[in-house]
Amino acid sequence: MRLPTIAKDKPDIDEVLAQKMIDEAYASGVTYFDTAYPYHRGLSELFIGKALKKYPRDSFHLASKMPGWLVQSRADAEKYFNEQLAKCQVDYFDYYLCHALGEENYKPYLIPGVMDFLHEMKAAGKIRHLGFSFHDVPDVLDRIIHAHEWDFVQLQLNYLDWEFQDAKRQYDIVTGCGIPVIVMEPVRGGLLATLSEEAVSIFKAAEPKKSVASWAIRYAASKPNVMVVLSGMSNEEQVHDNLATMRDFHPLDRDDEAVLKRALDAFLKNRTIPCTACGYCMPCPNGVDIPRMFRIHNEYALRKHKRGFIADYEDVSPEQRAEACVWCGECMTHCPQKIMIPERLAEIAALYQSIKSEGGMGMKIVNCYRERMDASRFIGRKYDDSNRDATGGFGTKWGEWFDGGLFSPLEKLTIDTPEGASYIGLMRCAPKFQYWIGVFCPAKTAVPEGYESLDFPAIDLSVSWVKGKQENGEIYGAKVHEASVAAGRAIGLEQVKEPWYFERYCEPRFNHKDAAGDIILDYCIEIATEKAR
Repeated sequence: MRLPTIAKDKPDIDEVLAQKMIDEAYASGVTYFDTAYPYHRGLSELFIGKALKKYPRDSFHLASKMPGWLVQSRADAEKYFNEQLAKCQVDYFDYYLCHALGEENYKPYLIPGVMDFLHEMKAAGKIRHLGFSFHDVPDVLDRIIHAHEWDFVQLQLNYLDWEFQDAKRQYDIVTGCGIPVIVMEPVRGGLLATLSEEAVSIFKAAEPKKSVASWAIRYAASKPNVMVVLSGMSNEEQVHDNLATMRDFHPLDRDDEAVLKRALDAFLKNRTIPCTACGYCMPCPNGVDIPRMFRIHNEYALRKHKRGFIADYEDVSPEQRAEACVWCGECMTHCPQKIMIPERLAEIAALYQSIKSEGGMGMKIVNCYRERMDASRFIGRKYDDSNRDATGGFGTKWGEWFDGGLFSPLEKLTIDTPEGASYIGLMRCAPKFQYWIGVFCPAKTAVPEGYESLDFPAIDLSVSWVKGKQENGEIYGAKVHEASVAAGRAIGLEQVKEPWYFERYCEPRFNHKDAAGDIILDYCIEIATEKAR
């Protein structure tokens, strides 16, 4: 449940407005309310318990989710479940989920007794329906769904991800098991409420009085095996629009589906190369990986993530990149989509050079200084190149941490510094690349189950304040690293051989934009100590 907040960057709920929204939804026939342990940093369950208390318990369905990342034993599962019941002021949950399951987040449910406890709660009537929400690839879903008895599965499903992220296969797996689907992200975080100008005009020509977002809601709700469509509503306008869409609901018919397809095609056409990755253009006589080049471009066209585009592009060997095209035209004789492949490859090569030449994509170093970090223990989880997402970065992993509440058990362990308890993205390129997400804690801090650790002696850091916009990725990437190294050298700070370096997200400078929309990221590089120099 995405509730309105008092301040944009804070979790505190605007309870007056949120209560008004819930009351209107309830009065209009909405009966399913979704919350979870980490939502609004633990405040969501408390609020929904108060908000629904005035209504008869049998008149609504309440869903919450087990914070599996905190569970290390059956006793933990019991503790958190009972805490959630108390926070929500109910005796039972109508729908209870194992939260954000995937390869990693499924592991706590393999601990002896954890799933037994959940099934016992179901038998006792404290869980009426047991299911899970899912964030991973279809093969993992297929394994989890056959491991236990489930009453429902919550999937990210919308008309873009149906093919773009293989939501169709996930839906088919769940449906094939005879299990109903609850849909999350039907509007894909708001993306499908905006689209491109041409796509919007197609929808408006077909239904002038309907919102663009309503098409996404109807798409999800029209799937035969969909039981509930969840929509995170953070203002009254969204409540009104969703109620209007569902009050007199009409499933998409063939004409509607044709309109939706035209709008989606227009959206993707204006921003992407219409490659289907059929592979008919391959092998390229000169070695260019044409489908991969187009995929990298299309990811950037959809997300406008410069850092991800650069990382993904540079992950391809030079002889396979777009600039290796010699315009022989052999590929065009085989392309069923009639794409002007050499021209599009030239555009991709030019895009790469343009972004690279921006020298950090608009960011600038506004401060650089030496900082001493006492001996510490870094606690988190380690990743490598195989864990990069479609953008070439680790944004998906960060999403798993925030969605799954993985920082919650670490926050009380962090080092108390003037910078506060900052989240950290820790990296090292040699001798082998590794990327960590977590926090710095005092030396010898006990490591919670499910996490890994690194021990650091006291070290010196070169700290650069990188100022720029987060949305376009300009404060991240290789150019930022190069600029930070240069800023340190300018004041006599030299990095060590095979240094650790990390991004530090400090309040308030990282979370509060200035008038130009810029924030400040701390970029820290391990340097030679005063003694060593």
